[in-house]
Amino acid sequence: MSELKVVPIHQRKFEMHKDGVCVGYMDYHEGVGSLYLDYVFVDPEYRDQEIGKEIVKQGILLAQEKNMRPKPICGYASTIMKRHNWPEELV
Repeated sequence: MSELKVVPIHQRKFEMHKDGVCVGYMDYHEGVGSLYLDYVFVDPEYRDQEIGKEIVKQGILLAQEKNMRPKPICGYASTIMKRHNWPEELV
């Protein structure tokens, strides 16, 4: 099975790589006490493999590392967080 890997691009974006290929990414920004999950994208060829879910999870973990609260701006991120009762489940 291929391994997913988080690749930081700069302070406001990270990519998810699978077998060395970028399969998706998240744009985010920091506010006072919050990490805003602005946009999640998964390459159409890699959808339906739970990559988007993993990207959102990594965004939440990044917020926790920074002692910030994750705040979804992206509708997809919001849906995933509600569906899985995140971030409470990850704590």
